[in-house]
Amino acid sequence: MLNLIFTAHPFPDQRNVTLIAQGRNLLNEEARVHSSFLKDKLPLPGREARVSLSVAF
Repeated sequence: MLNLIFTAHPFPDQRNVTLIAQGRNLLNEEARVHSSFLKDKLPLPGREARVSLSVAF
């Protein structure tokens, strides 16, 4: 599986604002949790992308 996380501070003078971009399972491979008793019936989710903004105050 290919997972990527990119973080940036879009405003250089305000370090409390963080932009986060995530990509999970970007190659869309079928994967399963080996220790799960549902592993034969329930694979992990496919390709996923997220963008979020975090503000600390």
